Amino acid sequence: MEQIVEGVRRLLPYSMQRVLPFLQAAHETADQEETKVPDEPVKLAPGLHKAPRRYFHALAKALPEVPPEIILRILDEAGLYTRYVTARLPSCSILQHTNYTVVARTPRLSSYGVSSLRSITFRFSSHDQGFSGEPAQFHGTFEHSHTWFEAAVTENMTAERLQPPPVQRLDIQHNRHASRQFEEYEVTFAIGEKPFEHLAEGQGIVLLACALYPAWRNVVEWAEIELAWVDTFDEGQPPYFLDGDLPV
Repeated sequence: MEQIVEGVRRLLPYSMQRVLPFLQAAHETADQEETKVPDEPVKLAPGLHKAPRRYFHALAKALPEVPPEIILRILDEAGLYTRYVTARLPSCSILQHTNYTVVARTPRLSSYGVSSLRSITFRFSSHDQGFSGEPAQFHGTFEHSHTWFEAAVTENMTAERLQPPPVQRLDIQHNRHASRQFEEYEVTFAIGEKPFEHLAEGQGIVLLACALYPAWRNVVEWAEIELAWVDTFDEGQPPYFLDGDLPV
């Protein structure tokens, strides 16, 4: 809730006293359908999580003279987003001869799903084969690590290996060199950053686990992608995904 209060203070400073009681009431009355804005980030289960409407309605009630566009801007800047988290695929191990495998994928986005997208977050737990013939000074570091992850944009959302490989690919994280301990990573991109600057309707986003050179292995415990959209809080809002690609 602090982010919303800060947004009101920045855009509508004259209305702080009127707004605070409404926001506090909204924050304290979360029910089974809508949750509070967390004070700290929380891990979401796979599926679609709608942004809580109560904060939009609280601001609209407290500030009837303010256009809805301004209220939506406050909530947008506060990060009050609708979010979708992909289901986690079974754990896997990527060898040098396979080079890469899709370990997480989103449905294909609709035109509205592209235009309202705010951020893309990749999370995964992984390690390499746990040994290497490289100098010991590199062990336990991210230097000379030949297992890694790439983010990519593609229209092929079913194949484990994408043929032809997607053109828009970006190396986002390497495993720690010669370590058998799973480590969790999180990498977030704002929409407009590479490789997502030309994301278009009908395309989806994938996470690729990669390995190079004999004996190198990328061991993936789990992986997921989270998409975050600005919400209009309108029942007639278009879907984020293409028909047939609805989230489960």
